[in-house]
Amino acid sequence: MLDIMPPHYTDQYYFRLETKDIKYSYPNGVNITVRALPSKPQLSPVGPVKEGTQLTLTCRASAPCPHLPPTLTWTPLLGNNVQKLEKNKDGTMIVLSVLNVTVSSLHHKQMVTCTANYSLQKEASSRKAEQSVSLEILYSPKNTTAFFSPSGPVEEGALVTLQCTSDGNPPVKNYTWFQVQEYEVTLRATGKNFTICMTATTAGFYYCEAQNQHGTQISSVVNPVLKGE
Repeated sequence: MLDIMPPHYTDQYYFRLETKDIKYSYPNGVNITVRALPSKPQLSPVGPVKEGTQLTLTCRASAPCPHLPPTLTWTPLLGNNVQKLEKNKDGTMIVLSVLNVTVSSLHHKQMVTCTANYSLQKEASSRKAEQSVSLEILYSPKNTTAFFSPSGPVEEGALVTLQCTSDGNPPVKNYTWFQVQEYEVTLRATGKNFTICMTATTAGFYYCEAQNQHGTQISSVVNPVLKGE
């Protein structure tokens, strides 16, 4: 019997019993195939998840040698994880790691990798295999900002364009502009951009509101002014 299986080795083995009076080879053999690299671990599929939800990621890796199972690690380690050795219905063994994390918009498009590290008996070496998944997080508008151009004081009758930007998933499509005059707030326009003709009436404070299906956010106020005021 070989002590160390070379890479890509494959063969079939049969158990044979020999005593003083009996010599018998069992008809059912075992196929042995050696892989140069271990199989990639399996990651549970991840669909779009809303911000604030606790997401559970599951990683499974085969443990062909149960007394020397692989070690599973997560990169980055976003939360608490639990690792255990389990038996499949077919009798084979796997190592299972479960990672729990409460997601936010900062996790959107985050690549998470599960690495299985297999220790080898020869020279205390190891082999690694990994699998990755990209997170898709659904979230309400963030970083909503209003600005205008030209940015300085302008002559009466000049055109000033107000613009609103915001980040959300799904992307923000609904923008609304409001004007603040003393204690009264008036809806002035809808759309990402809004152009005004500067007069004593239109000069003043404005802010925008961004909305998607997960919520709304308003910007800070901006103040286009007339020259001489």
